[in-house]
Amino acid sequence: MAALSADLVHCTIQQPVIFDAVKVNQGGLYNPVHGVFRANVNGTYIFTATLSVSPNNNFHVAFVKNTADNEIGYLYADNLNIWIERSTTVMTHLAVGDEVWMVCLGDSRLEGNYNHSWEGAGDYHSHITGFLLSAD
Repeated sequence: MAALSADLVHCTIQQPVIFDAVKVNQGGLYNPVHGVFRANVNGTYIFTATLSVSPNNNFHVAFVKNTADNEIGYLYADNLNIWIERSTTVMTHLAVGDEVWMVCLGDSRLEGNYNHSWEGAGDYHSHITGFLLSAD
């Protein structure tokens, strides 16, 4: 599990979303420098993401596999005058060395660490999780 440590204010088309605040990285399959999860065994993997955006902003973001244009999942929130939080789950088969990450599909904003002591959420406003469900 990894989260955004700061707001991503202008994420442009095919720009990777790099969740840099690692919470759990058992096996070291997630690279927080590049924002990429790399499979180490053939199998079925599950990825989840929760993304947040402040009022009057939007995001259009996709899970991709191996190339920035190979979409396997999608999350979006359009401009509204409220805070929006969206989540999705994707299940896919990966071979050893396959990579999964998230990219923006257009100018997007994602909320990162607000560290509000009263809410306790810290940098969990936008986060990603990936794990092996079943090896082949």
